[in-house]
Amino acid sequence: MKAALRAVFRARRAAATAEEREAAEAAAIVWLKEFLSTHEEVGVVATYFSVGVEFPTGRIIDECRALGRGVALPRWDSAASRYRWALCEKGAPTRLGPMRIPEPDADAPAVDAAEIGLYLVPGLAFDGEGGRLGYGGGHFDRLLAEAREGAVIRGLCLPCQRSATPLPCEKHDIPAPPIP
Repeated sequence: MKAALRAVFRARRAAATAEEREAAEAAAIVWLKEFLSTHEEVGVVATYFSVGVEFPTGRIIDECRALGRGVALPRWDSAASRYRWALCEKGAPTRLGPMRIPEPDADAPAVDAAEIGLYLVPGLAFDGEGGRLGYGGGHFDRLLAEAREGAVIRGLCLPCQRSATPLPCEKHDIPAPPIP
């Protein structure tokens, strides 16, 4: 069932127009500014480098930095065979990870999940109850499982990635309501 849903939402996302992407990105930035203006305690925002037709995160990363927040991005830890958070400062070198996704360079400082107050996560689909359909590798689920109590988790998605019906979720899935 999840495989079929992934195919449907991948196709929807790929068919989204540039205007739809820009409007969703602008709305997410408005939400981010409002959220951070009322949550001064959030010193680090965790997100991802977008690739291809994923929800664009470049301006979101820039906005977090402009608002004085640190930005943590996933970086592959080959010794542990999993992703961990690393600080990504403006202009710092990046590398392509094992999945051909940009990530902070090996010299970037690690970020403990206890330091992260807001997570902006990817997915193929999100429902109104916080259900998130990821890519199937479980990488973000493992990262989100380490989130400190009180951290806010939100999904970044285009309108076409919102499911009108509940998505199939398992016990280990962490709710990630989409940003309105």
